[in-house]
Parts: sequence; C-alpha cells; structure tokens
Amino acid sequence: MNCASVILCGGQGRRMKQAYDNKALAQYRGRSLLEHALQKQMNGNVLLSCGPKPFSAEIENALKTIIQQAPLKPTLLYDGSTEHQGPLAGILSALEFCTLKRPDIDALLVSPIDTPRQTPSLNKQLLKEAELGNSEQRSNIILAECAGRTHPLHSLWPLSCLTELKTYLESGERRVMGFIRQWGYRSVNFDNAESFKNINSPEDLL
Repeated sequence: MNCASVILCGGQGRRMKQAYDNKALAQYRGRSLLEHALQKQMNGNVLLSCGPKPFSAEIENALKTIIQQAPLKPTLLYDGSTEHQGPLAGILSALEFCTLKRPDIDALLVSPIDTPRQTPSLNKQLLKEAELGNSEQRSNIILAECAGRTHPLHSLWPLSCLTELKTYLESGERRVMGFIRQWGYRSVNFDNAESFKNINSPEDLL
C-alpha cells in the first residue's frame, strides 16, 4: 500500500494562544511540535494541513523556516473554507490533494500536531492492519485504540472515502467519529497511553 501522511495543525488552539499564536510552533523539550510531528512520519510524502487561509505572514514564515531546516519537507495545505470546520476539513483537503496530484497514493495516514510522545511505530502498525483482510475490510478506516478508547485522529484513511466525506461536510456535519462509523472502521490496540496525550496549553509543555 502506497500512502501519504497528513499532520493536522489547523485547530484554533485557544488555550495555547497565551504563549504561542500557533500550536505547531510551541516548544516541547527543545523542539517545536511541528519538528516532533515530522520526526514520526514514515516517508517524504507529508502534507501539513493548516486550516483555512490565511495564517498571518509571521506564522506562515515561521512554519516555512522549520520546514526548510527539516529532513522531511511537507507540502502546506489550506482548507477550501473561510472558517474553521474542524479536523475533517483538513483530512478532506489532504484526500483531495492526493487524488489530484498523487494518483499513485491510495491511503492517507492522519496524525495531529499535538501528540509529541507518539510512539514511532504507531503509523507502521496502522498500515500493517490496513493490509490485512479481504478487499472490503481493506477499505475500512483504521483507528488507533488504547485502554478501550478510540483515537480517530491517529488513523489511516482510504482515498476512496473522499466523495462521501465531502458530502458529509457539506451537510453541516463535523463529528469525526460520526463519519468514521458511517464509512466503516477497524481498530488497532496500543498499550502506550503516553502516545495519545495531547499538548493543549502552555502548562502541558513543561
């Protein structure tokens, strides 16, 4: 299976704004959250979903500076919307990009910007699960699960769900698990709860 990755960093991050205007720039253990997220990716097919445009020029330049210095240089994507529509809009923009620009890609690994403790093997295990089963099972969205809780933004999505996801968003729906249940999914169990701990406020960076 040939996959691309998308890092979701288009959230408004209200609790982080007292210290950082954009969560991707927040410093955790000497590096930005964006640098941590890039380190977890499996290959160079990386997209950075930045929400609705525009960021301020200052934020955009800061992100580009990090990207220029990183071994992996992701493509910046912006939602087609003029307002924040949540993580599904970011996933949709990445699916559309792959469909139009990368016809060799058939699946999309999704991860949020704010889980720097994510184990490096997580994406590999999601991909391994996606390659199991019959053709119908392989079309499922694959989710991470830990201690009985699903983590839908640590997941692998088939490009074939693009049209249905677009219709779902156009109907006004924003619930991530709502769409995932509608499409069909399987879970991969992980026992490292630290992988899924979010950085939401300046206190979490300590």
